[in-house]
Amino acid sequence: MKKFKKLLIALDQSEQSENIMNYGKTIAGRCKAEIILLHIVSSGIRYEEHAVNGVDNDILASSPSVKLAEDAYLQAYRWLESMALSARNKNISTEIKVLIALDSVPAEILNYVEKNKIDFIILGTRGKTGPEKVLLGSVASYVVTHAECPVLVVR
Repeated sequence: MKKFKKLLIALDQSEQSENIMNYGKTIAGRCKAEIILLHIVSSGIRYEEHAVNGVDNDILASSPSVKLAEDAYLQAYRWLESMALSARNKNISTEIKVLIALDSVPAEILNYVEKNKIDFIILGTRGKTGPEKVLLGSVASYVVTHAECPVLVVR
C-alpha cells in the first residue's frame, strides 16, 4: 500500500462528519500523514452577471451575498477548529482550509487537491438533492470520477 503524506478530508458539517473524521484520523495515524480539513462555502455570487451589468467591485464587496459568505466562512472555520482538536490531540498534524467557491464545490475540491499535491481524499456520501435512494451525492460522485488520487467515500 502506498504511504500517503497529505490526506484531504472534505467536510460539509453533516451528521456524517464525525465518522468521516474518524476514518481520516485512523489512516493519517497509520501513515503518519498530515490532515487537511477542507470545507467549501458557496459564495452565492454570480460574477459574470455583475461584470456584464457593469457593477463596480466596491458595490459588490458590500453586498448582502458577500456578507453571508463571510459569516459562513467564519462559522465553518470555527467548526473545523473543533473537528481538528481530536486529530491534534493524537499528535496528527492538521491544517484547516475554508474556501469560498467561485466554481462548483467538487471542482473547487479537485482544484485544491491538484494545487496542493494531495495523496488521498476522504469525503462523505451525503446527497442533499434528489431522492433518498441516491447512494452517492453529486459532490462525491464527481470527485470519485475525476480525482487522480485514491478517494475513500464514507457512509
